[in-house]
Amino acid sequence: AGLRGMSGSTVERTARIVRTKTEAAAEAARTRGSRLVRTVTEDSIALEASRQAEAEVLQLHASTEESVKVAYRSTGLGIYAVVMRFAGMPLERLAMVLNSSQVSGQGQLSQAAKIVFADGAMAPFRTVGRASLVAWFLQYSVMGCVFQVCDRALSRLLGVRCIPYGEELMRRPDESAAPMSPSEQARAAGKVVLAPLL
Repeated sequence: AGLRGMSGSTVERTARIVRTKTEAAAEAARTRGSRLVRTVTEDSIALEASRQAEAEVLQLHASTEESVKVAYRSTGLGIYAVVMRFAGMPLERLAMVLNSSQVSGQGQLSQAAKIVFADGAMAPFRTVGRASLVAWFLQYSVMGCVFQVCDRALSRLLGVRCIPYGEELMRRPDESAAPMSPSEQARAAGKVVLAPLL
């Protein structure tokens, strides 16, 4: 009855206002929706970029950690070699004298021991100088470093596991792991043969 009482121009004006408000609301909803889509897209791009950056940092940390482990093991091997060579100097000197023309006939071992320890029990150790210590350290640490680098490079190249080092040697073997295939065994054996040669 209220609508019937309204004039035609009033109805048109009301319909125009309603249409305008509806269009404005739809436009505002579209704008909000596009803003939301843009925000979600930007957030997902930023999240993906942060994930990639984090993966790169983790990869860098892993490679740095491996390099530090190689240096640590090589240094430890060099120190161990210096200690063992120094401790074994009496035996080394004894072997050198036994293989020389300084001893002959019966009782060569006792003859060699008298020559080696002629100047006292510490005589073999006094022959070791700073140059010997540095040479032993460098010889064994560089050898250990080169072996580890070759082992890692060949493992990546042939697609096999690296030789166990450090605490890995103390762990029990994983019995749940699948047995190695013949081709993998052949590649692992080839790596073991090639690593020392390189």
